[in-house]
Amino acid sequence: MKYKPKQYAEALYGVLDEKSGDEKKLIKQFVLTLKKNRDSAKLPLILKHFEKIFTEKNGLIKVEVESAQELSPKVRKEIESAVGGKALFEEKINPKLLAGVRILLNDSIFIDSSALRHITNVFSK
Repeated sequence: MKYKPKQYAEALYGVLDEKSGDEKKLIKQFVLTLKKNRDSAKLPLILKHFEKIFTEKNGLIKVEVESAQELSPKVRKEIESAVGGKALFEEKINPKLLAGVRILLNDSIFIDSSALRHITNVFSK
């Protein structure tokens, strides 16, 4: 029987949530199960589903900030406080944005104030 990536992610979360104290062993067994089932190629999608389950179950908000250069600690704190709640913060540097930021909350675009977007809008009209 073939399992979908989401099913694998739910199973992994369930096992790890039991907090047995031997997470390394459980993860190793999980990877071996993927290999045995010839589903190793599904791992990136499984991890994406796992992250979504983890954030939902723990009341976290995934905040992904993409900017042309590294954010200052002050700007990072402002973004975290504006989101409220517990944030799982990830910062990516993307020089193609030229300036500004793009903020995604739980994988949905929340703010796109990048210079690239503004330039694209001007020339697409």
